[in-house]
Amino acid sequence: MEDSLPEAPLTGVTSPFEYFPRIASAYDIASIMFTVIFLLWAVYTVIAVYHWVRYGHQSWIAVPAIGIHLFLSLALMLFATSGFK
Repeated sequence: MEDSLPEAPLTGVTSPFEYFPRIASAYDIASIMFTVIFLLWAVYTVIAVYHWVRYGHQSWIAVPAIGIHLFLSLALMLFATSGFK
């Protein structure tokens, strides 16, 4: 018995990066960068708010300060992303 070669050629190995979205322009890079920054900022904000309210000695000051922080963060986020398509 003689081993025979397969009739169809073997398929190549695909790149693992094939499943990531294609980056077409600098706007795509900037939007990905801002999204990552804002996700990290949101995690930081949640942790900071928890610790400030939980362990703060004067937590009555924390409520207006947290409100101002959230308002300014949202304003900066909207300003940073307003130029994107």
